[in-house]
Amino acid sequence: MILNTKEKEKSFMFLKNGKKIMENIKKDSYVCVLDLKGKEYTSEDFSKKIENVSLTNSSITFIIGGSYGLHNDIKK
Repeated sequence: MILNTKEKEKSFMFLKNGKKIMENIKKDSYVCVLDLKGKEYTSEDFSKKIENVSLTNSSITFIIGGSYGLHNDIKK
């Protein structure tokens, strides 16, 4: 597969940003990834999810995807 310049730039940005993000997540933190292609919640359902998570986790880390989304390693 041959990538054009824009695709190469996007791929490099994903990898670079993904590594930075992963390096800064606390090991004991619950990670909530917000991405355009992710599951949709109503406000009420999302608040219930966060409330339930907070009962068993001391910290929650929110990762918000950009216009191109997030690297697949972060979504796992």
